[in-house]
Amino acid sequence: MSETIRQPSTFDCAGTPMYLPTRRQMLQQSTAMATAWLLTPAAVRAADQIPGSCTLGFSTYGMKTLKTEEAIRQVADIGFDAIEIAVRPDWDSAPGNMPSDRRTAVGRQLKESGLKLT
Repeated sequence: MSETIRQPSTFDCAGTPMYLPTRRQMLQQSTAMATAWLLTPAAVRAADQIPGSCTLGFSTYGMKTLKTEEAIRQVADIGFDAIEIAVRPDWDSAPGNMPSDRRTAVGRQLKESGLKLT
């Protein structure tokens, strides 16, 4: 069978040739993506059952203007597993801004949200 030399279908900004995928490559890539999509939920569920597995968290260091309670709600709503609360002088979670009753309420909110404090 004779080999056909493929001509680039287009060029990128730097002048590098870009080739369109063949039908076979497109089917292979589509099959791989569909398989990955189907297996992902099972992998995620399995990871939740492994004790000591890694978590994906977010720090309130990037949420300086938010109240701690709102930051916890947003981090949980986004879908993170853990949160690191920045305890810094100019943040809402500074020790001077956290009397005992508020600390208790924040702790309760963390427990209800399912977030791990890291």
